[in-house]
Amino acid sequence: MPAPRCTEVSLDAAPPEVREAAKRHLGEPGLHRVATRAGTYWLVCLGAQPTAGHRLTLGSVEPAGERWSVRIRHEPPAPGAAHAQVITYPHLLFHVDQDEVDVLLEEPAGTRRLSPAPVGDGEADNA
Repeated sequence: MPAPRCTEVSLDAAPPEVREAAKRHLGEPGLHRVATRAGTYWLVCLGAQPTAGHRLTLGSVEPAGERWSVRIRHEPPAPGAAHAQVITYPHLLFHVDQDEVDVLLEEPAGTRRLSPAPVGDGEADNA
């Protein structure tokens, strides 16, 4: 079975309803499911960080039983490197041609599975 297509999407290029729903969650760390008429998107947020230089990148998409596993890499600023002292909200928005996926966040301390944040008051799901 071929892997589903997984595409990183910038907030500026996202459909308007996806962009608006995603912007509401930028400061909330974790995984957020954004289901709209335009499809299902996933937003990975690190929450507020005290410096610039954090980077999230889309990794591999691999089978994980009945579902697919999407790997996201977190690259923190290099120790001792000069970075602006400013609050940032690192995030990655992506679309997968499948509604349900397992998202794994690879960090220097190890890999952890992210679970979607609970949907409250229809804020994340705008179907």
